[in-house]
Amino acid sequence: MKNTKNTKNRVIAIITTAVVTASIATTVCFTCSALESPSTSTPGTIAFASEHIGFIDGMPTPFTECKTIEEAQRISGIKFAVPEYSQSTILAYKGMIEIQIAKDEIHTIAIRKSADEGDNTGLFGDYQLKKINIGDCEVTLKTENGKIYAAYFTGEDGTISISCDEEFKLSEVKAMLQQLIDEGTKAKEDYTSASTGMANPFIECKSLEEAAKIAQVNIKLPEYSQCTIYAVKNSFVEVQYPLNETSNITIRKSAGEEDISGVYDGKEMQLHSTDGVDVNVRLKDGKFISAYFTGDDGTYSITCDEPLEANEIIAIVDRIVSVNS
Repeated sequence: MKNTKNTKNRVIAIITTAVVTASIATTVCFTCSALESPSTSTPGTIAFASEHIGFIDGMPTPFTECKTIEEAQRISGIKFAVPEYSQSTILAYKGMIEIQIAKDEIHTIAIRKSADEGDNTGLFGDYQLKKINIGDCEVTLKTENGKIYAAYFTGEDGTISISCDEEFKLSEVKAMLQQLIDEGTKAKEDYTSASTGMANPFIECKSLEEAAKIAQVNIKLPEYSQCTIYAVKNSFVEVQYPLNETSNITIRKSAGEEDISGVYDGKEMQLHSTDGVDVNVRLKDGKFISAYFTGDDGTYSITCDEPLEANEIIAIVDRIVSVNS
């Protein structure tokens, strides 16, 4: 994205002078149409995200290991409804999530979702492409000597793939992809959390007043035409502002005093607003990833899919305090 810093500054300016927003992104089911992306690199190489954590050939790589699928969704900026795997490794960077599960004691299956269309398997080589249908989805198989090593399909909100350095049986491919399709469909229909099986508690609202009644929270924020507002019954209000195509600034308000940001890792420290408000912040790799502060009638939290600067956090806090004065 061009002029990312300038774009972010403009958004912060809008928030601090006019608004802040809200939303929990809804996972989209897959009305599928697969797109080919023939591979042209060396045969027989598969690139798992875990191999890219840290440094490769002296170059830093973007993947971050995550504790939960929710953390991966926040980092990647995409939603991915998946079954509950007993043991898995979850990795993410902007625009992609990878979940690794054991195929057997030696081999690992990589399940990926990316925001882009086309082949995202990380499996490079002169593979033969074959089309099959799984339900309404057209799936592309990547094969070598009649053996299946990867499969992918593109839906409304991105591409899902599975890959392995050990061959798949066709029945395994169909079963795994059908399960992922079903999870996506279920998430669209009733916003079920794929990891816990709990119904989604977020209710989309047309106004802050409606959200405040549902959450039983007093909340004042500058309103803006592009904001999306959600409420959790008797709990908190959430407002998200789209920073760009894949990132949001999120503000929450609850009636309690606890941190409601949903971000609980990183180093904790305090900043002080212009009006002397104590702002609790969390840092990861030296970057601010969340903030919250408590006032007379509850707690506000601030998060962003992209790191914020200290002055940007303080500017948002100052604006919230000003609106509530």
